[in-house]
Amino acid sequence: MSRVKDHVHKYVRVSPNVYQCADPDCMRRDYKKFLKGKRSICSEEGCENEIILNPEALRRAKPKCLLHQETKEAEAAKKRIKILKDLGLEI
Repeated sequence: MSRVKDHVHKYVRVSPNVYQCADPDCMRRDYKKFLKGKRSICSEEGCENEIILNPEALRRAKPKCLLHQETKEAEAAKKRIKILKDLGLEI
């Protein structure tokens, strides 16, 4: 009997339309079209942030959270986070 591992998947692209969980004990594979709106863990080494897979994230082989992206949206989010930290607020 096999045990089912209950976790949030860390998806990486293995072919143009297929993503697979990077966990070595997980064999989960899904087509890109079914992953939009699903949860994933950031694929940056050492980062455990959960992300919601959107079309921008699915353009990448290894979807990352806003803190590790280089997009305009990510840069704006980083500035907002810095302002909140400067004010002493925690997010």
